[in-house]
Amino acid sequence: MIIMLFCNDSWEIIKESYCVFRYKKNNDKFCYSKINTSFLCKKFLCPLINENYAALVEDNGNIYLWIKSLSKNNANNYLWNKYKLSANFLVAKEQIEIILYKWPSYFFYFLKIRLRILFHYLIKIQTVKNKNFNKYTLIKKEVRNISKISQYIKNKFNIYKMIIKELKLRLHKGLYNKIYYKYKNKYKIVNIIIIE
Repeated sequence: MIIMLFCNDSWEIIKESYCVFRYKKNNDKFCYSKINTSFLCKKFLCPLINENYAALVEDNGNIYLWIKSLSKNNANNYLWNKYKLSANFLVAKEQIEIILYKWPSYFFYFLKIRLRILFHYLIKIQTVKNKNFNKYTLIKKEVRNISKISQYIKNKFNIYKMIIKELKLRLHKGLYNKIYYKYKNKYKIVNIIIIE
């Protein structure tokens, strides 16, 4: 009875005040805790408050069923019982049903959805790992892009060309009285003769 009162009081505090995992969007509250099975912020689905709770957690390609039990309430590290589930989806589903035999039905609903999401995630990771692709193509592409960018910068900010343009401008304005120049081509300065 005391524990139930404690849970109700703590939910009233968390509901009204700030929670680290809560995110509000369009009058809906979501929970971003990795232990929350439904990602909804509600009293019966909150892993922080409920003394009996079950969650699915993925770790290094394995899926574990974590069960929070009231009897192990003395230390936070030992609060959860951990059960490794099978790599087969149907067998893992049956394991959840066997382990959580007398639990409420909404736990089964959310745990099955979470189990399906985790299996899809693991299958996607395995397909990405098993694909044979050349790892150096990306590097070649990056090097090619870097060389294009450096060539563009060299062409755009070529100092030699900028100096020649500036000299031509100053010569046409008549800033240098004693300097005369000759053109070999239309665009290049061949000789600059200084007369003293």
